[in-house]
Amino acid sequence: MYAYDDARELFEKALDRIGEGGNGIRVRLDNRSAAVRLRHRMNKFRTQDRDANARIYPEDDPQHGSSVYDKLQLRIPPAGSPDETTLIIEKRSSEAYTVEDL
Repeated sequence: MYAYDDARELFEKALDRIGEGGNGIRVRLDNRSAAVRLRHRMNKFRTQDRDANARIYPEDDPQHGSSVYDKLQLRIPPAGSPDETTLIIEKRSSEAYTVEDL
């Protein structure tokens, strides 16, 4: 997966920042298309990481078929916004939801 070293490095930087108490990182690119391409590459890398872990770890291991990067979400702000050329890599959290008891 050397073809995706850039994706791994960015995921690792985001995890490091979260480990330091931050929420993740922003990656500023030249244009929106570049941000979309990078997001696609990072999702492809994460899929390949899951596949590799499914081959490496036994089925009863929590790592089997998953990636340490699954806890991160990748998003690009809406087109037309000032940050439309930015890929945001951040911790997945339920804090963004409104949860109500039944």
